[in-house]
Amino acid sequence: MTLMDGSGRSSLSDRLAFLRSGGETGALIAERDWSASPIGPISAWPQSLLGALGMLLHSPTPIVMLWGPQGVMLYNDAYSVFAGARHPKLLGSNVLEGWPEVADFNAHVMEVGLAGGQLTYKNQELVLYRNGRAENVVMNLDYSPVFGEDGA
Repeated sequence: MTLMDGSGRSSLSDRLAFLRSGGETGALIAERDWSASPIGPISAWPQSLLGALGMLLHSPTPIVMLWGPQGVMLYNDAYSVFAGARHPKLLGSNVLEGWPEVADFNAHVMEVGLAGGQLTYKNQELVLYRNGRAENVVMNLDYSPVFGEDGA
């Protein structure tokens, strides 16, 4: 059952209840003041963002969502393990700044995703600095757009 405020909409705490069961990362997202971030205060986040965030927070698979033209990183607990020592500072950062060693790769991902396209990489080799030193990683990566209420 969802409680409504006087306007007929559910209250903010009801809209964000899914964060309480979204693990450590869900709690960090709920507790953070997002008002100075490019995506603005959490109270103004569109339902499309909240819905996608709810799905990724409750997934056992490492998932990161890049929101908006800056690619603000929102992710789940499994991705926080993947991020290594960069977590929790990585949460809420712009992807090109958060992962500077693969900024060119992520710029292409952002360009395709913001245009509504999808990408798939099999056995993609990258060098990441997750724990203060270079690590050669090989990953399978899939990217799909998340559409906002405006269809973008």
